[in-house]
Amino acid sequence: VLLKYYCGRNQTLDNFKKGSKMSVHSINAPSFFGGIGAAIAAFFTNIIESSAMAQDAEARGAQIAALNAKTDVQLAAMNLRRDEISGYVFRDLMYI
Repeated sequence: VLLKYYCGRNQTLDNFKKGSKMSVHSINAPSFFGGIGAAIAAFFTNIIESSAMAQDAEARGAQIAALNAKTDVQLAAMNLRRDEISGYVFRDLMYI
């Protein structure tokens, strides 16, 4: 029987039983910092996502303000009515 997978080199089962030096690593073993690291990563991920959402909201607010500043004639040239501005700005979020 070869234990190449576990020992990193070809060894027979007899050599393995005699106390050959090897290291066995489990990929599912709990890490001391695993839970803390995951919590820290989640914290910073939430900060980044919140920042992106705030920037998106700010940009949409500015677009609504710019469209509200236009005259009805300018909006009509864009095939847009004043009551449709919010729907126009948020059209990528609405699935109707």
